[in-house]
This record gives sequence, structure tokens and C-alpha cells, in this order.
Amino acid sequence: MAGPRSADMITSISQGYPGLFTLEAWAGRNRSADPYPDNVRALSGGTREHPATAPGLGPGAEFLRTSLPTDAMTTVQAPYPVRLNTSVTEIPAGGAAPVDREDGPTPGSRAVAGGGGGYLSNEVAYRSNRLRLELRPGLPGGHLHTPVLTGLPAEADRLTGPEFERNEAAITGQVLEVLRASSGPAAAPR
Repeated sequence: MAGPRSADMITSISQGYPGLFTLEAWAGRNRSADPYPDNVRALSGGTREHPATAPGLGPGAEFLRTSLPTDAMTTVQAPYPVRLNTSVTEIPAGGAAPVDREDGPTPGSRAVAGGGGGYLSNEVAYRSNRLRLELRPGLPGGHLHTPVLTGLPAEADRLTGPEFERNEAAITGQVLEVLRASSGPAAAPR
């Protein structure tokens, strides 16, 4: 929709890897995180060997590629490096076993996991970008994983501390810089 509060892009964001930001090049349509439960100890319903399509998803592509201006967004390299993650896990066309690929999916493959795995963040990225493609295909979209937030105090009765707050501020500040870089001179035309 046009208007003063219209979106410039759609970017889902979640915590990913220690010491590193990753822009995920691919979101996969299936869940495959079991046997690792989420933060409320629920299982995803799919495994690496037997990925499961999320309920209510309907037909669609096995993988969706980011349309974010990743070249511009990866120019922000401090305090943490920012990388484009092109890896996926797929079951190749005609195959039965999952294969990890560093260079994206192959034609006709079945999605096991996007770049960030077969977790909820991958599903959120897939769902939001599928909807974006239906409603506003020219709008850039994708997923950003932040570094793991560290520095909680060892004392169980303390919820925060100076190191945690410094790390949180650094990550939050860099998220904003990465997003701002998406509209900079190196950004792809929209």
C-alpha cells in the first residue's frame, strides 16, 4: 500500500551465530529442526531425513531467494562481520537423502532447511516472503540473523549487567546500520 507508513522492505530478524551477522540467501519451505525443541520445548514436526511442510502453507516453491540488496548490506562490517549465507540443505530431485550445499538449491530439489536451518526463523522468513511475493513482488525481503547475545551475569538473580548491555547495544546499533545500508548508494534499485 502506498502512504506515509508504507514498507520499504520486509526483513525478519532472529538470533543466529556467535560473533557474526548473516543475511540468509534462501528460506526453505519445510521444518526440520527435530530433535531440538524450541524455547517452550515444542518440536517442529520434521527432521533432517524427513522434513515436514508447516501447517496451512499450501503449494509453493521449495526455496525462496532473498531480494534484499545484500551487496550493500554486507558493506557494514563492524563491530561484527556481516556475511551472505548461500548454504541450504536439500533432498536433490530423485534422491532420498539430505545434502548440504554451500551454493544454494538445485532444480527440483525438496527443501530440508534454508541457510539458517529448519527452525522457526526459517519458517517466518519463508512465510513473510511468500506473502510479500503475492502482494508486492517488487518489495525487497529476506532474513537477517544477528550474533548470539552474550554477557549475562553468572548470578542467577541478575537479569542484566554491563557486558550484556554493551553487547546488546552493539548488536542493535549494527542491525540499524545494516538496514540503513539497504537504501544507500550501493543498494540495488527497487
